[in-house]
Amino acid sequence: MTAPRVLLATLLVLAFGLGGIPAATAAPGPSYIAVIDAGSSGTRLALFEQGTGVSVTQIFRAPKKTPGLSSFAPNASAAGPDAVRPLLDQ
Repeated sequence: MTAPRVLLATLLVLAFGLGGIPAATAAPGPSYIAVIDAGSSGTRLALFEQGTGVSVTQIFRAPKKTPGLSSFAPNASAAGPDAVRPLLDQ
């Protein structure tokens, strides 16, 4: 990943992945975080595993799926769940 993408993924993980479940009710074992990077040239999926504390490890990265968001400009409603389903099915 390029530096801006790593920074974005890190910020997303920290903003949405950590502290989402109070420790008293968290299930035992690791937590998993999915980051979907929907860019203008393609869409990417990365999965991360959160260990104890703030330890986060990337465990999966799907190949880039094209076309990107810019191709949906004429029909924005087509950029919904069906556009990323191939990434999620991997």
